[in-house]
Amino acid sequence: EEGRGEEKELSSDLSLGRLVEFYKEAKKRFDEDAEFQQRAREEVVRLQGGDPDSLRAWAFLCGVSRKEFESVYRLLGVSGQLEERGESFYNQWLPEIVESLRSSGVATESEGALCVFPLPGEDVGGGGKEKKTKQKKKKQKKKKDKTSGGEVEEAGAATTGDGEGSGTDTEEEKETSNQPPPLIVQKSDGGFMYATTDLAAVRHRCLSEGARRLLYVVDSGQAEHFTRVFQTAKRAGFAPSDAELRHVQFGLVLGEDGKKFKTRSGDTVKLRDLLSEAVRKAESLLRERERTPTGAPGEGDEKG
Repeated sequence: EEGRGEEKELSSDLSLGRLVEFYKEAKKRFDEDAEFQQRAREEVVRLQGGDPDSLRAWAFLCGVSRKEFESVYRLLGVSGQLEERGESFYNQWLPEIVESLRSSGVATESEGALCVFPLPGEDVGGGGKEKKTKQKKKKQKKKKDKTSGGEVEEAGAATTGDGEGSGTDTEEEKETSNQPPPLIVQKSDGGFMYATTDLAAVRHRCLSEGARRLLYVVDSGQAEHFTRVFQTAKRAGFAPSDAELRHVQFGLVLGEDGKKFKTRSGDTVKLRDLLSEAVRKAESLLRERERTPTGAPGEGDEKG
């Protein structure tokens, strides 16, 4: 009971800004400390498995984030109109999704992980010439590092999810081969992937809620991921053959330096600040129009 009192006090003090700083430090340590990296991966498995202490810590952090979300919802005028349904909503079905994929033969084990491989001739999309060029440059960089005595492999691993460290140790090798990478649905340590959650979401939306048109508004860098998820969902029967599963792509959001924003580096602009700035600039523009008539006296005021 005493611990819960301390947690409540901490919750009132902990802002999203402090949480982001904590997030940045954790990511930095994850990249530099192999022992911490392993502990972090194990903690993800415990959380997905329903460990009470892990769930309590996770719920506490969600509460901090939720306060920030609510301020954004109020700014957008949709407060109280949304049904919260994050990744955790689908967690209860992840083991079932994995078992269904395994028993149907859609997924097979590879080097300890459960993977869905593309069918022969299947277009996985999302990469093309640009991706192959990046892979070639990555291979050349590794060769250079090797000849100069530097490290050959980067810390962490590639993913089929958000591209920032939740994949398996062998996936990078598969990505840089001539074969398209598999869609990993369960890691060798038992952890689930973003793809697993995405498949559970497709199944729930199509088979439980009767949806026949699903639109995913996500940046173009995730094109291959969603192509593979949608193909797998149809193969596994998680979505009817006539269902439209569509990735609505948009370009990357870049910083002033022209580089991609990376959430885990903590250098992104907060959505609330972006929206507030948009409102401020729009208001300034309207006031300027009111002060600068474009026609007969009073016409500018009427248009403003």
